[in-house]
Amino acid sequence: MRQDAQDSFEKSVSVGNLLALKRRPHEIYKLPGWTPVMVSAYIVRRTPAGTDRMEEFLQEEMVAIGWSTLGDLSEADKQEIRNRLEKEYPDDDPRAIGLRVGYINRLVNKMDEGNTVLVPRYGNVYVGEVTGEYEYKESLSEDYAHQRPIDWRFNKSAIDGQKAPQKIHKKLYPGTVSHTVQDLDDKNAVETFLKQSAGAEKIRYFELLQDGELYGINKKTIEEAMLTVFQRYYPTMRGAGTRGDDEGDTDLIAENLPGDLTVRIQIKHYGDGDLGTEPIDQLAKSMDDGDRGIVATVGQVSPAAEKHAADSDYEISLIDGWEFTELVFEHRTEFSRSERRLLGLDSLPQVT
Repeated sequence: MRQDAQDSFEKSVSVGNLLALKRRPHEIYKLPGWTPVMVSAYIVRRTPAGTDRMEEFLQEEMVAIGWSTLGDLSEADKQEIRNRLEKEYPDDDPRAIGLRVGYINRLVNKMDEGNTVLVPRYGNVYVGEVTGEYEYKESLSEDYAHQRPIDWRFNKSAIDGQKAPQKIHKKLYPGTVSHTVQDLDDKNAVETFLKQSAGAEKIRYFELLQDGELYGINKKTIEEAMLTVFQRYYPTMRGAGTRGDDEGDTDLIAENLPGDLTVRIQIKHYGDGDLGTEPIDQLAKSMDDGDRGIVATVGQVSPAAEKHAADSDYEISLIDGWEFTELVFEHRTEFSRSERRLLGLDSLPQVT
């Protein structure tokens, strides 16, 4: 790489340890401006109009609140919600009306696609992601017509709410007044709670990946699955189409990155067997001066492969099955439903 290009690369691309790796330090070259952000989060109670609707929430993939007699609120702002409540409940205390305005307005107007929803039930919590706009189910005979569609996480299983950070725990289980829809302002605390809860599931994912029993990932789909993950770092990455010819083998490629950088990735779907040296040689043959290379596998990396990569004339990093698992779970909240199916995230057995 030219010196000016190298300088440009070092200034514009953040290089660092993105993973807490047990085997060795590992670097992935990250595009500038990429920063994971925890989106807004809300607590929604499972009892619209006083009836436990958790089963309906899960089966119908939504959350809901009562006050259905207010009608469709799709075009209602906060003041209009207040006007309808005061008309519908003229004898109610103004403070109670004010609280209801806040609850309803959060579900109707403040929630947005991609927001996180926590629904406590006894000592556990169901976690979901808002997937669409407010909906009014006029045909419902029961009082939970105001709804938001939800994609439930953790395979629709509850996580342990008692392990939530104190700030979150106090709102999940207030002991006195339970607000129907409540903001969770401490995004870092929410993110920490969800990451900790994902720990056992992450280990199970890795075990199934190693055993070749993870639904969605196999020899035919591994390239597409890894492309889905690596595009979180290199949005322009695409399939390269080479297949082990005399000019080497690159499965995925991202070109024209800052500093004229090209990243090439070679993918190997090994189960029980360790990654050897041959894929490193194949990748190196396809590389030009200044390229960065990654050999990724769902299996293990042999000591010989580590040494071979370190001794290469090119800068080649190795990613094993655990590191790939770390990448998947680091970005799991960003994947679409079809991407999660591809990566096997929606088919994990319940972890207890």
